[in-house]
Amino acid sequence: SVSSNGKEKEPHLNSLWRSKQLEYTFRRATMNQYLPMSCCTRDALDYSCNVFKAQVSESEKDALCSAYRSLPCFPDCRQGLSLLKNEGHRIFAFSNGTRDDICSLLSKSELQELFDGVVVVDDMEKPTFKPDPRVYEYFLNETEACLEQTWLISSNSFDIIGAGECGWNTMWMHRDPKTVFDTWSDGHKPTGVAKSMNEISDMLRNV
Repeated sequence: SVSSNGKEKEPHLNSLWRSKQLEYTFRRATMNQYLPMSCCTRDALDYSCNVFKAQVSESEKDALCSAYRSLPCFPDCRQGLSLLKNEGHRIFAFSNGTRDDICSLLSKSELQELFDGVVVVDDMEKPTFKPDPRVYEYFLNETEACLEQTWLISSNSFDIIGAGECGWNTMWMHRDPKTVFDTWSDGHKPTGVAKSMNEISDMLRNV
């Protein structure tokens, strides 16, 4: 996180950083001006520091952006993924990030053995970002997955809606009760809602 000349500004700066990071991916996808997620992350950090007049050095910004490669996983991830694996599900990391970044995250969390593979937009012939429908089609082609049996598990409303529009089943991770799902009059609602990864195996068994 970033401190911006006063602790009271810190959560607001961090929130702006995340929202701008997503906004920049959406804008680049719309304009067909792809750059890796790490570039969007850095640009969003620069913008947020300017807004809050935060005194953050270039080396400190480098360290903050590098932290995205080693974020801790939620405590329930290992057990929840293991339950899914034991049920015979194939599990893939599916991300707007780069392969190196996602593999770094999985390695840091010691979860890589639970995944069957990694699918990232950066490997596309003409990369773009979710929720572009081409990204979801790319996943199905890369994994040779059946559309009707494919589930997206995500805490991001935009990803759930994007996958739903492409015909996927979706599971929204609703860990924080204060989080509200995006309200779109014609948008897809999630197929299911889970508060913990440990719930998902039973939920899929009962579909």
